[in-house]
Amino acid sequence: MAARGAAEARSNYLASTAVRLRNMGMRDIPDAMRLKDAEGWNQTPGDWQRLLAASPQGCFAAEHGGRLVGTATTIVYSGRVGWVGMVVVEPGHRGHGIGTALLERAVAHLDSL
Repeated sequence: MAARGAAEARSNYLASTAVRLRNMGMRDIPDAMRLKDAEGWNQTPGDWQRLLAASPQGCFAAEHGGRLVGTATTIVYSGRVGWVGMVVVEPGHRGHGIGTALLERAVAHLDSL
């Protein structure tokens, strides 16, 4: 029961704060770099470009008020192994289901292939 309540609370937060999930594009790389830099990750703009080029329909962004606040990427290797990566949410937006929503979107994308 508690899990259902937490899921409802996350869903209500996403709806009430106008967090929008969408496909990520090359224009999002500077903001994605900002998110990964805050975590101390080592990806480069070229890494993001390769992911977006390899899986343009499988890279996702969470946006709040026109600002990128989360990302998730997917890629398929050899047509049979799916990989989810670059799941990151801006610290001030954590704990409200944005990362979960991004991960669910990424897995749904991989399942559709």
